[in-house]
Amino acid sequence: MKTQFSLLLLFLSFTLLAQLNPRTKWGDVSQAEIDYKEVSFEQNAPAVILYEKGKTEVTRSFQTYAYRRIKILNENGIEAANQEIMYYADKGLESIGSLKAQTINFENGKKIVLPVDKKEIFDVKKNDYYNTLKFTFPDVKVGSIIEFEYTLTNQNLYLIDAWRFQHDLPTLYSSYEIENRSTLDYTSLAIGDKIVQYSQNNPKTQKWTLTNLPGHNSMNFLYNKEDMAERIVFQLRGYRKRANISYEADRYENVLANWKDLNQEMNNHFKAYQNESFTREIANSIPNGSSQKETLENIYDYFRKNYRWNNFYSIQARQSNRDLAKSKVGNSTDLNLMLNSILNNKGFTVDLVLISTRDHGKIIASYPYLNQFNVVLNLVHLEDGTQFLIDASDMRYDLGYAPLRDYNHYALIIDPLTERMVSFHPMLSEFQSTQNYVFREGKFIQTRTDKVNGYFKEFETKSPSGQSVKSPVENSLDLLLNETRYDQRDSETDNFQLRRIVSESPEINSPRFIGIENPLKNILNSFQMREANRNRALEFNFPFHYKTIVILDIPEGYNVEIPENFNTHHHMINKEFQYLQNAEIKDGKLQVQYDFFLGKAVYEKNYLQIKSFFDKSISSANQNILLRKN
Repeated sequence: MKTQFSLLLLFLSFTLLAQLNPRTKWGDVSQAEIDYKEVSFEQNAPAVILYEKGKTEVTRSFQTYAYRRIKILNENGIEAANQEIMYYADKGLESIGSLKAQTINFENGKKIVLPVDKKEIFDVKKNDYYNTLKFTFPDVKVGSIIEFEYTLTNQNLYLIDAWRFQHDLPTLYSSYEIENRSTLDYTSLAIGDKIVQYSQNNPKTQKWTLTNLPGHNSMNFLYNKEDMAERIVFQLRGYRKRANISYEADRYENVLANWKDLNQEMNNHFKAYQNESFTREIANSIPNGSSQKETLENIYDYFRKNYRWNNFYSIQARQSNRDLAKSKVGNSTDLNLMLNSILNNKGFTVDLVLISTRDHGKIIASYPYLNQFNVVLNLVHLEDGTQFLIDASDMRYDLGYAPLRDYNHYALIIDPLTERMVSFHPMLSEFQSTQNYVFREGKFIQTRTDKVNGYFKEFETKSPSGQSVKSPVENSLDLLLNETRYDQRDSETDNFQLRRIVSESPEINSPRFIGIENPLKNILNSFQMREANRNRALEFNFPFHYKTIVILDIPEGYNVEIPENFNTHHHMINKEFQYLQNAEIKDGKLQVQYDFFLGKAVYEKNYLQIKSFFDKSISSANQNILLRKN
C-alpha cells in the first residue's frame, strides 16, 4: 500500500508539472497555473517563472526564439512587471525583434488580456556597447500571469551565451534546443551543477530541460550570481569547407582563435593612445624614493591626487596621454594607459592586464573572446619579486589593495608574443580591536581602540557600489552605549588607521544579570553554509584577520559565569581557517580574546570541511558570558 501511495504521489507530481508547464499556444492558461500560490522549494518567492522555452536556429546567424511566462505571487512580485532585455548593440552584432507581451488577469472567472502597447517598448542605450529593451506590463497585481516572447539575432558566431535556465526568480520549467543548419561546428559548454549533470547523462543531446530551479539570489558566496547560474554557452570550433572541384572531398577548417591574436589586437590599440616621450616629463617630476616600493608609492600618490575617473568602464581608450593630461578625467583604460606610460618611464617592469570585474562575470579561460573583459589594469613587478595590482580608476585604498571588484579569478597579460593567464588575490586586511569596560558611578564606561588596515579603513569619499566594507565588529557589553568621543588618525609608522571611541551607558539600577556577547558573532553568523553539498567554488570578499580583546573590571557584587567548553580553537586546511575564543579571570578582571582568520578569498574544494568548520565556529561564537548579581 505504501509503495502504491508513493507511486500515486509521483504520478500526481508529474501531472501537476505538465499542467503548470503546458505546451500550449500563446495566451492559453491552465487551471493549475491559475490556482498556483506558492513555490514549494522557495516559499518566500515574490513571483515564479512557470514556463520558458528557447530555440536557436543557426544559419548565417544565431537566431533564438525565446518565450517566458511568469506568475505574480505576492505584492513584492509586482516588480516583475518591469522587464529589461539587454543585448550587444555595438556594430549591430545583436538585435531584438518580434517582441510582444501581455498581462492575463482573471476577474469573476473571466479572463482579461491586456497587451503591452508597442509604443511603450523603449530601446535605451546603456553604454558604448549595450542597449536595453525596456517595457512594462499593464495592470499587474497579485495573481496576474504575464508572458512575453521575442527573437534575438546574433551576427557574432564565435562565442554565444545561448540560454540561461536560472534567473533571479525561481523557475519551474526551462527548456532549450538548438538546430544547426549551417556548416559551422560548435562545442557546447554547460555551466552550473544541474546542467552539467544533465549534459553528462545526455552527451549527444541538442535539447536541454531543467525543472524546479531556485532563484540564483538564493545562492551565497558568489561574486556574480548570474554568472554562476545554470546556462549553456556555445563556442565555434570550426566549419566544413566545401570542395571547389567535384572530385575533392570537403575538408574541415579549424577556426578557434587564440589569445595571441587577441593580444596583438589590443596591444596595437593601446600603443595608438600612448606617448611615452610625452609622459617622460611627468615621470621625471615625480621624486624617486629610497627604494623601488617607495618610488612606486610616490607615483601612486601623485596619480590619485591629479587624475579622476569618469565612472565608465571600458577596454577601449578614448583619450591619448596628452589629452588626458589636459582634461585630468578619463575612463578606466585612459587612466591605466597613462599610469602605464609613467611607470615605464620610471624604469618599472609592468604588464597591462585585461580583467573582467566581479559584476561583469568570471571569464572562461579556454575561450579567446575579447568581450569577456571590461577593464585594463597595471601589474607592477618589483625586483624583490613582489607584485602590485594597480587600478588607476580607483586608488582610494593603500598601494597593494586594488578595488575588490578587480579580483575575479583570472586575467590576461597583454603580450603579443605569448599566451599568459595569471591570477591574483586580494591582500590580507586586519581588524584589531581592544574594548575596555569599567564601572563608575552606576555607569559602564567603554574605551575602545581599533587598529585597521586594507579594506577595513574608512575614507571620506564614498565607495563605489558593491565595494564598501563596513566595520562589523560589535561592542561586547549587551547595553546601550552612547558615544561621547571619537578620534581617528593614520598611524605614523605603518599603513594602519587608528580609531579611539569613548562611550558610556545610562545609569544602571542593579540588574540581575548583564550579557557579554561575542563582538564577532554577527560576522561568523554571516558565514552560514546552507547547501548540503556544493560543486561551485566558495568566493569570499577578501582574506582577513579579526582579533578582538575584551577587558572588563568585574563590578562589586557580581560574579562572572563562563559557559562550559567556552574556550575553543577550530582550524582546518593548513590553518587557512581559524577561529579561537578564550576567557579567563585574573586580578578582578575578565579578559576574553576572540580571533577569526580567513587566509584566502576563493576555495574551489573541501566544501564539506569548510561547512563543518563554520558550523562549529558559529555554535561556539553564539555562547554568551554572564555577569550575574550575587
